[in-house]
Amino acid sequence: MLYQYKICPFCNKVKAFLDFYGLKYTTIEVNPLSKQEIKSMQDWVEGDYKKVPICRINDQVVFDSSVIMQQLQTMLQERGALLDSHVPPLESDGNRTNWVKWVDTSLAVLLFPNITRNFPESWQAFAYIENVETFTLPQKLMNRILGPIAMWAAQGKIKKKYNIDDERSAMFDAIYQWADEVEAGQGTFQGGDSPSMADVCVFGCLRSITGLDTHTEVVNDPRILQWYNSMVAAVGESAEE
Repeated sequence: MLYQYKICPFCNKVKAFLDFYGLKYTTIEVNPLSKQEIKSMQDWVEGDYKKVPICRINDQVVFDSSVIMQQLQTMLQERGALLDSHVPPLESDGNRTNWVKWVDTSLAVLLFPNITRNFPESWQAFAYIENVETFTLPQKLMNRILGPIAMWAAQGKIKKKYNIDDERSAMFDAIYQWADEVEAGQGTFQGGDSPSMADVCVFGCLRSITGLDTHTEVVNDPRILQWYNSMVAAVGESAEE
């Protein structure tokens, strides 16, 4: 069970991992304003933790996308479920491990200021709220109105924190950096003929903004289009129940 925001790149990184391995899972959409759904998790951690993703794996609660993926991979390895997979463990290869970390520290950071660079795009980013069945009508209205305003207001702070001048230019610089890495390899993916864990993480991160203007610009770029479409085929249908 995965507690998420639908447009969170870190949550979608985990979902891409789960989908790639065909692991069945359910998602709980967290209210961005109240975070009511994860307040019960406070007993599991020290301090006031209000981030997602949070994952319940059997009877264990796990925080942080990379830790969740490592935990899941360990579980699969113990069960012998990775024997037919070409995807290496998260930390089996130094270069690929660096790229997995790059997703968190560079690519994911750049998505937020891009999907909130103006109010119309912030409004677009929060449209998913309308389709969350577990939210009441007042919750939907509050999030639909206040969410885009808060995101748009936070955009400048994020850019300042990470020293981002032109968010679109910075994002495509990162995308092309990844494209260079893929093109330097010996196959369709960074992992060659099969996706590496870095491939899965980059794909999951980008898939988080599906349907938004930023996503359309990225996935239709000639340098990323073939790789992205190949990842869609490799990851397959969502295993969410």
